[in-house]
Amino acid sequence: MEDVKSAAVGGNADHQLNCYGLVFPENCDSHSGPHSVECLTTVWESKGCLGEGTKAPVKLKPSEKQALDSLNLDDVANNFETTRAEADGGDKDKGAQCYGLAFPENCDSYNGPHTINCLITIWEEVGCKVKGLKYPGDLTSAELNSLKNLDLR
Repeated sequence: MEDVKSAAVGGNADHQLNCYGLVFPENCDSHSGPHSVECLTTVWESKGCLGEGTKAPVKLKPSEKQALDSLNLDDVANNFETTRAEADGGDKDKGAQCYGLAFPENCDSYNGPHTINCLITIWEEVGCKVKGLKYPGDLTSAELNSLKNLDLR
């Protein structure tokens, strides 16, 4: 058993799976912390959050990084996944943490699909007018569908 763990820590993917139940993500050298910023960034991005997020690993305060270092890779992944799930559930603070922006009013996900009210809100926030030719309320179904599934950026 010690040989399996030693091989896992040494980078053997099969033994990582045997010992920990997962293959370490790219840039991650161990299951337990401390974790490099590169490792945390790999996990962060694998959970769908962006480098623009206010809690992206490169932007963490030392105390926040230290808190993540006390977690194993499974717990880090769960933490990041929860941040994204809460962001996609409409939590504006988590939206900023994960995606680097607060969702506009009437928008409750980063990736979509977005409601017509969300698209109209964005249209108005950027300063376009209702009489504009591409006003979301006047688009064809095909044009509207192409917008609905774009990310908010």
